[in-house]
Amino acid sequence: MNRKYLKITNKDGKVWLMPKRHMKTGLELYQPSSKKGLLLKRWLPWVYWLKPLMGKLGMSDIEYVMDPQIHHIIERKFNQNAVEYSVFEGTPCVHQKTTIQIFKGENILGYCKVTKNLELYGIFQHEQKLLGWLHEKGVGQIPECPYCGKTEDGNIVFLQTTTKTLNSLVGHELGIKQLEFLSMLKVKTGVEMLYYESDQYQTICSLKAHENLLTVSQQKIMSWAVDAIETYYGAQKQLFCAYHADFTPWNMFEDAGRLFVFDFEYGRCSYMPYLDMFHFLTQTAIFERELSAKQIYEEMLGRETELKEFFDNPWMAYLIYLVDVTARFVVRDGLSRTSDVDKLIKIWFELMELVMNKLK
Repeated sequence: MNRKYLKITNKDGKVWLMPKRHMKTGLELYQPSSKKGLLLKRWLPWVYWLKPLMGKLGMSDIEYVMDPQIHHIIERKFNQNAVEYSVFEGTPCVHQKTTIQIFKGENILGYCKVTKNLELYGIFQHEQKLLGWLHEKGVGQIPECPYCGKTEDGNIVFLQTTTKTLNSLVGHELGIKQLEFLSMLKVKTGVEMLYYESDQYQTICSLKAHENLLTVSQQKIMSWAVDAIETYYGAQKQLFCAYHADFTPWNMFEDAGRLFVFDFEYGRCSYMPYLDMFHFLTQTAIFERELSAKQIYEEMLGRETELKEFFDNPWMAYLIYLVDVTARFVVRDGLSRTSDVDKLIKIWFELMELVMNKLK
């Protein structure tokens, strides 16, 4: 069925398709970090019919129809008919994918990720397997995956459930609920093993195989950092646990007093406990407050006492995080890195140098 939609394009080239019918529900897919975006989400359902204003904001009317094969899978797996959609066409990068919110009236049913990229198919399958493993371990407050597969015309479809409602809130501060979730991961999935047996080590190995993607100066910094990490771990067994790897406000929400966390695409089973804290703090500082590496480092200095409650050596833990996140993006994007990813990598390397100076 054709629906009337509003096409929203931001300055970074990201595109959302919002249904004019039940737009308030559809906008729950839209997770802005800027003040302008937050205002847009709040007021758009009331002013979208003002065409001159929409034109000035770079929005336009379009007709959109869901792919019939995807629509059939969604209705069958969620046991619903006449479902509705809002669409995010994805962040421009090597792993760009379409994300679709599935809803009916004011009831949000779940989400669907769609791509034709076979590499992403492997990532979707990994996420399906990881979610199943986490559920087996007793981890709650995460989605279930009712379907992961291909359509006849080559689309790769990943479905996940949600508990999100119109009353759900997105918290932009690292608080008690986020820490309780990470504590649950540690308790439910923690296991002692050697560093060289962990997924954390495997990420470093993949970076070493792609070190040609770094500049000469970056290779030197990374070599020093990796040597420091391997010396830190030594040959003693350590506790490792599940790691989300993209633990940010835009991948979680709070509802009825509980935190629900999703998008485990890059999650792993054996990483240092609580390492996700650094991703939350660093990425919100970059994307939501546009802080420099020096400013982020100074904020971490101010949190040192707090961080010591979770890490025996907070600065080594932060270095481990910075090496890991850099490795994942360098290996993931390869020679197809965008300028936005290069800016992130530059900040992470600047932070590595500051942290290494602190560790000396």
